[in-house]
Amino acid sequence: KVTILASPSLQGRILAAFQETLLGPAQEHVKLESDFVPIIPKDAWPNFEAEGGGLDPSRSTLKLADLVNFVDLKPTKVTKLGNSVEVKIMQVTKPCGSHEPYFL
Repeated sequence: KVTILASPSLQGRILAAFQETLLGPAQEHVKLESDFVPIIPKDAWPNFEAEGGGLDPSRSTLKLADLVNFVDLKPTKVTKLGNSVEVKIMQVTKPCGSHEPYFL
């Protein structure tokens, strides 16, 4: 299991990227109607859930919570990881590539 230190505003986006990359698209987000012309029969459309299960049977029971753990980073507080590691986000005037002003 991986622990990711991220601000709460980034966690949803990270989870969405991991969902797509590791487990395939969530079925409620699959909208194939816009990808195929009406003459293509629906039974010819891909079934991502079945195909993913065929490649890796553990996908049917695996959840993102089994793979990823988040630790909230807040811009003005110290975050503790266990007994020996502390992380503090420093305020910067010029962000180093991130759109969030406190995220280095």
